[in-house]
Amino acid sequence: MILYRREIRSPWIQLEPKEKSHLRSLRLKEGDTLWVSDGNSHAYKGILRNDGLVEVDLQTPFEESKEQNVAIFSALPSGNRLDKMLDMATQLGMSQFFPVIYQRSERKDWNKERMERIVMQAGSQSQRWSLPKLHPIIPFSELERYTSSFHYVFYLDVNPHANLTLTDLLNYVQNISLEEMALIVGPEGGFSEKEKQYLEKHFLGFRLAPNVLRIETAVLSALSVFFVLRELIKK
Repeated sequence: MILYRREIRSPWIQLEPKEKSHLRSLRLKEGDTLWVSDGNSHAYKGILRNDGLVEVDLQTPFEESKEQNVAIFSALPSGNRLDKMLDMATQLGMSQFFPVIYQRSERKDWNKERMERIVMQAGSQSQRWSLPKLHPIIPFSELERYTSSFHYVFYLDVNPHANLTLTDLLNYVQNISLEEMALIVGPEGGFSEKEKQYLEKHFLGFRLAPNVLRIETAVLSALSVFFVLRELIKK
C-alpha cells in the first residue's frame, strides 16, 4: 500500500480514518511494511505501528523510475463520469490533466480538491509513487500557452482522413518519451469550426474509432493506445 503526503518531514505519520479502514481491508497489521510517497516520484519505506501510526525511514528515499503516460487536455465530462475518468486515467499512468473549456463544453467547473483525493486513491490502488498533476481550468484560447512545453501534441479527430494512423503514432513513441507528449480531447458536441481550424494548423490529429466517443471513453482509449505502443517498442 502507498500513503500520500505532500510534505514528509517527520518520521511519524498519523493515519487518517479512511486509510485505517483501507489497511484493515488489506489485512495489514503492526510491523508490516508500506510506502509513503510525496506524490512526485519519491517514496520512503514505512512500518505500521500501533495507534494508527506509521514509522518512516527518512534516511533512505526511493525514486520511481517508471515512465508515465501522456498529458491530457480535455473537456470535462458531466456528473460522476469525471470521477471515474480521473480514477482510471491515473491507473493508466496519465502524467498531467488540464481541464479545457471549449465553445461547446457542457460542464465548465469542477472541485479540484475532490478530484485530487480521487487521484490519490487511484494512485494508491495502482501502486503509483508519482501522481498526475491536476491543473486549473483553462479556456481553449490559452491552449498554445500550456501546450508549448510538450515536444508533440496530438488531438483526437473524428475525420476519417485524420493526419495520423496508429502506425504513425508508434514511430513517434519510439523517438520521444510519453511524458513529452500531450493529447487534446474535445467535448461530446465536437470542436467548433474555429477550434478545428486552429487544431489542424498547430497539432497532429489522429482517429481512434469511426464513431463518436464519450469524453471519458476517448481519454481512456487513447491512454491505453499509448501505453500499449510504449510496451511494444520495449520488445
